[in-house]
Formats: sequence, structure tokens, C-alpha cells
Amino acid sequence: NISSLNWYDFFPKDLHPHKKCTNSKPTHNYDTVIASDCAYLREHIKPLAETISQLLGCAKENQLHLFGPYNRAVLHELITELRRERGMLVTVQEIKLERYRLKSGSH
Repeated sequence: NISSLNWYDFFPKDLHPHKKCTNSKPTHNYDTVIASDCAYLREHIKPLAETISQLLGCAKENQLHLFGPYNRAVLHELITELRRERGMLVTVQEIKLERYRLKSGSH
């Protein structure tokens, strides 16, 4: 099952009343969550961490695969939040990535 999420749906509305919730919060947990390039603003760290925590639930075998540029400070703050505040076991693994920029050719 693949879903697009508004992570403020998982965060107490009274803490962020200026954000609009979609009320589309899933009612079950996932064994795997994949997120890419999602940590940009510091104000989103706690809601994003809460979303991840609630989606994964308590099962130790459940996993998050988070991808993002290693040089982004906010990504490190999210990792710290997941470790310290959510008690998650976080392993950081750098991967070599090659990027290809392709343009459509004229036919």
C-alpha cells in the first residue's frame, strides 16, 4: 500500500493550529515506511518524527528507509529526534549515488 501523507495529521493540532489537517490519518501500522527528501524545515521535524513513529508502531522489526542529502542539517536533526525523543535505533549508512540528467530527444 502506497500513500501520500500530511504529517500534521499525526501531530496534535493545538501545537500547530496554523497547519491544516486533512484527517486522512491511516488507522493501521506499516512494517516499512520509505521517505525521500522530506526534511527541509526545522518546524517540520517533530511532526515528521511523530508521523514516522505512529506509522511504524512498536514492532521492533518495522523499519524506516529515509533518503536525503547527507549535508542537509535538518536531516541530522530529524535523525537526532528519532533517536533521542522517539527511542528508535537509527543506523546511518552512506550510499554512493550517481545522478543522471536526461532530456527527451526530438523524434
